[in-house]
Amino acid sequence: MFKRFAQGQVFALVNRSFVAKKSLQCGSYAAPYICIRFQHKQVDLTETSSAAKEVNISEENVIKKPLSRMGPIFPLKQLTRSAKIFENLAVSSPNEQGFREAIETFKKRDVKRLRVMDFISTAVTYMEPFGVAKNVDSYNHLLDLFPRGRYHYRTVFDTLWTRYRPQIDCAVQVLTKLEENRIRPNVHTYDVVHDVFGNDSIPLNKLRRIVFWFDKFDEMYPDPLPKELPEDKQELFEMAINRMIDENMRDSVILSKV
Repeated sequence: MFKRFAQGQVFALVNRSFVAKKSLQCGSYAAPYICIRFQHKQVDLTETSSAAKEVNISEENVIKKPLSRMGPIFPLKQLTRSAKIFENLAVSSPNEQGFREAIETFKKRDVKRLRVMDFISTAVTYMEPFGVAKNVDSYNHLLDLFPRGRYHYRTVFDTLWTRYRPQIDCAVQVLTKLEENRIRPNVHTYDVVHDVFGNDSIPLNKLRRIVFWFDKFDEMYPDPLPKELPEDKQELFEMAINRMIDENMRDSVILSKV
C-alpha cells in the first residue's frame, strides 16, 4: 500500500515539472508574437472624411471609414431570418392579420420547426408593434408552433430529474408575457401546452398557477375596473362617483360639466 502511494506521488511530481517546463517554453515562443501582434500606431482622429486614408498597422491594412458613411446599428441584412419576416410585414400590414401571415410564412419555410425557438422569441418582441399583445389567440398560435409530443416525460425518472430543454424556457417566456399583460388563458391554451409538453411539465404548471391566481384576484375584487378607461374627464368623474355611492342614489346624482 505504501509502495503504491509513493509511486503515485513520484508520478505526480514528474508530471507537474513536465507541464511547467512546457508552459515556459510555450510562453517564451509566444512572447515575440504577442509583442508584434499588439503593436499599433497612433491614428489622428481629427481627420475629416475626405482626408481619411489607409493606415498600416503591423503589416495589416486597416481602412478608417468616416462616421457619416456608417450605416444603422441594426440594418435589415444583419437581422435574423425571423426578424426579416416581421420587418417586411411591418411595412405593409402592422396588425393582427400581418402577425398571422408571419406565422404562416414561418410554417411554410421551416416545416421541421428547426428554428422555432428563434422565431417565437422574435415574435414576442414584435407583439406590441403589431398590436397583438392583448390578444390571447396570438399567444395560442405561437405555442402551437412547437412540435407535438416531442418534449413529453416518458418515465418517472424524467419527472424527478427533469432534463434541461431550451424549448421549455421559450414556452415559459411566452406565458410570462401573457401574464404580464393580464390576459386570462383559455381552454385552447391549456390544450396546446398539454399536447406539446405533457401533464407534469413546467409550462403547464405555470399555466395552472396563472389561472389559479387570476381567479383569486377576481374574488378579492368583485367590482374591478374596466380594462380600457375613457379619456373624457366627465366620464371618469361619473365612473368614480358611481363606484362610491349607493345604487339607489345613482339616479339622483347629476353632474355638471367641468
